[in-house]
Amino acid sequence: MKYEYLIGGALIVTAVSALQVALSNKLKVQEYTVTTNKISNPITVAHISDLHESRFGKGQIEICDALTAAKPDMIFITGDMVEDDKCDPREGPVLTPKNAARQFFDAAVKIAPCFMVLGNHESNIPATDMLCDEIESLGVRVLHRKNKEDPDMFESVTVNGENLLICGADDPYFDRAEQEFGKKTLSQRIYEDTHKSGALTQKWRARLKREYADIHADTRLTLLLSHRPEEFEVYRTLGFDAVFSGHAHGGQWRLPPLINGVYAPNQGIFPRHAGGCYRYESHTHIVSRGLSKKRMMRIFNRPEVCIVRFTPPSAS
Repeated sequence: MKYEYLIGGALIVTAVSALQVALSNKLKVQEYTVTTNKISNPITVAHISDLHESRFGKGQIEICDALTAAKPDMIFITGDMVEDDKCDPREGPVLTPKNAARQFFDAAVKIAPCFMVLGNHESNIPATDMLCDEIESLGVRVLHRKNKEDPDMFESVTVNGENLLICGADDPYFDRAEQEFGKKTLSQRIYEDTHKSGALTQKWRARLKREYADIHADTRLTLLLSHRPEEFEVYRTLGFDAVFSGHAHGGQWRLPPLINGVYAPNQGIFPRHAGGCYRYESHTHIVSRGLSKKRMMRIFNRPEVCIVRFTPPSAS
């Protein structure tokens, strides 16, 4: 009888421990290495996405410590840092000193140059250009069109003696009419997940193909920031060397190594690009599992900071 109690107790302890691991929201640093013959010197990029105003210690100290330790040359931010609930920059500043996204921006710009694209939540906010002005006033470079008719934004930069082209893609939500802003019902979200070829999405794809038509011939290292991972086929066709995305939140629930995500917005059940490093010949797609601790319970899917190290062939 004594042994039965011991076995039962051991099983309970094991189950509790497994549950703690499964539901852990402890910050994880995920590192990837990408080898490319377009550079002679290594370049380190930190990738942040989908904070959704979650907090990781006072002043976002946990994220900042991870970034500082990695010593990135640049920080890429791929959207959904700000929540869209009852948020309107026309009524007053969104990024107040107590705002969790503001606290991250304030700290991140002191670590490395920051480049950002909007996610669907930022694009849900009316007067998006005013929000972008707030973010840029903090020192973050936002690759965002002021008007729907404007071309997508890009920056030519030099890092460690290497010439890079950093490009941005606004979220398709930005192209909606002003009256269409606002939160969606569950039925509307399900419809979006199962119908990915609407007129708005097709226009968005056509614009990217038109504006970045010559990317495949560029001799520089070409990097694209785009919130949406489900459009990976478009990114591959364009010929970017690497693309950084978020949005999928790691597929919410995982069972490594069998299931890499159960559900992701705009990808549906068992998403193909839920989170990780996806390699296609000369093209690499890095999808962050994001940082949000609010939207849905994460199972075997810890919030993460991605560190991507680009290296020349001789250093690999």
